[in-house]
Amino acid sequence: MTIADLRQQHLILFEAISGSRAYGTNLPHSDTDLKGVFVLPEKAFFGLDYVPQVANDTN
Repeated sequence: MTIADLRQQHLILFEAISGSRAYGTNLPHSDTDLKGVFVLPEKAFFGLDYVPQVANDTN
């Protein structure tokens, strides 16, 4: 599951920019750090499958 998947399924409850961009110390080449809270789809929530950390391909 990726951040794009969570957005498409409207599962993100809260999302915020963090890190250097939040503190105003970013440079032109700085990445964008996101943090937030999401809910799992009901099937995954009640299932026994492992859900890995949600991250993009560069993380």
